[in-house]
Amino acid sequence: ETPLPPPPSTFQAVVTEVGAPDKNPENIRIQGHVPQQMDISWEPLLPVEQNGPGLEYKVSYRRLGLDEDWTEQMVKRHLLVVKDTPTFVPYEIRVQSKNSQGWGPEPRVVTGYSGEDVPTAAPRDVGVEVLNASLLRVSWTPVPQDTVRGHLGGYTVHWVRRKSLLHLDGGPPPPEARHSMAFAGNRSHGALPGLAPYSEYTLTVNVFNRKGNGPPIPAPVPILTASNAQLDSISLVWGPPLESNGVLHGYLLKYQLVNESTMEVDQPLLEVNISGADTTQWRLEGLEEGALYRFLLSACTRTGCGPPLAQEGSTPTQSRELMGEDWEAVHRGEQVWRLCECGCVREWLRVEPVTVWGER
Repeated sequence: ETPLPPPPSTFQAVVTEVGAPDKNPENIRIQGHVPQQMDISWEPLLPVEQNGPGLEYKVSYRRLGLDEDWTEQMVKRHLLVVKDTPTFVPYEIRVQSKNSQGWGPEPRVVTGYSGEDVPTAAPRDVGVEVLNASLLRVSWTPVPQDTVRGHLGGYTVHWVRRKSLLHLDGGPPPPEARHSMAFAGNRSHGALPGLAPYSEYTLTVNVFNRKGNGPPIPAPVPILTASNAQLDSISLVWGPPLESNGVLHGYLLKYQLVNESTMEVDQPLLEVNISGADTTQWRLEGLEEGALYRFLLSACTRTGCGPPLAQEGSTPTQSRELMGEDWEAVHRGEQVWRLCECGCVREWLRVEPVTVWGER
């Protein structure tokens, strides 16, 4: 038998003409792996999407919100590293494809941030409220957004138990163990559970982002005393913080009048910046006679000031209440000692002219 001829083929090879790309890259990503750098990447076009030889990409970028011209670069890979950028600032990005026949369509604009760096500021106004024997509420003022220098992660509270107040007679100190707890997001307070009752703690607070922790603030000063009061002045003496958490450059003193009847504050806080890491005493002048003041002292570094330690002190009033033998003793220039209602011993001296009296 004569074989039948093969049937005609139903497939034909067709070669289309080359042309410009009809799409641009997708999934554009802007990442900042290191400070002052921005990595721009995207999914490259597939071979069937290139529409011709000589594929390239034009990457355009400029800072968001500024009246700047676009910076443009041509690349053949699907990655562009932009260096020497400001730290964590927003950019507008667009990527357009191109081959030997021309440009792809007008690209869409995406936004992203340049590289992050660790925060530069510490939270301020750190305060503590005792909720019960083993629970504290810690509060703080969040840092300014421009000092975060990245995507805000949250705040971390670090604390150390210094001593048990049950062993004030010289008992063994507790083993020093450092603890921390993170609070995610733009928080201004957090609770610390599981603390040992009747103990002394020091704590610090810092902000963190994806690159790491910001600097902590100094620990509070361990002691603050108010003494040697005169009619319009008083002496404050303190000890340096146990942990400065940086280079200590001075102290911030805040003070205000207190109503002795209601124990409420009568005036806003006044501030005095005290320079010098070695300064541990200050004579505060310009006070009102016969007034009760509340003093708040914080240690400060370049990154901020730590939580304040509070103390109260009073200025005396001029007195003519010395009677009988006391009055005669004063006229003789002798010292007169009196026990005040507060249990303090005060020394009264004759001051010229004899009608003016002061306490020292």
